[in-house]
Amino acid sequence: MKAYICGKFNSEEKSTLQYKFPSIEFFEMAQDKKDCDIHLYVISPLTALITIAEAVDNSNKHPQKTVFYLVPSALKENKNVYISMSQIPELAAVGKLIQANGGVCLYELKELIHWLNHKE
Repeated sequence: MKAYICGKFNSEEKSTLQYKFPSIEFFEMAQDKKDCDIHLYVISPLTALITIAEAVDNSNKHPQKTVFYLVPSALKENKNVYISMSQIPELAAVGKLIQANGGVCLYELKELIHWLNHKE
């Protein structure tokens, strides 16, 4: 299985995924996206707005491939870079839109791991 990752994982989360899923090839280059089974949109404080827009667009075009993952650590103050409380309802609304389109929305790494386990 191949997974396209758009957005930024912290190094611990990325290492955990690569350790638990050695059979999944992870790609971060857009040109590899079309060949991937999963399009994983990682939403963190460092995520560009274009990533969120791309996730919504992708959920319309490829809902069965779209996974919207809000990094839990993004909700905690971390070196003065975090998602503000006022942004949480907006991101939740984006997640609901993606789900309504047929995509998946996850908020915990353990949920993502569980989902990937059933996808393999």
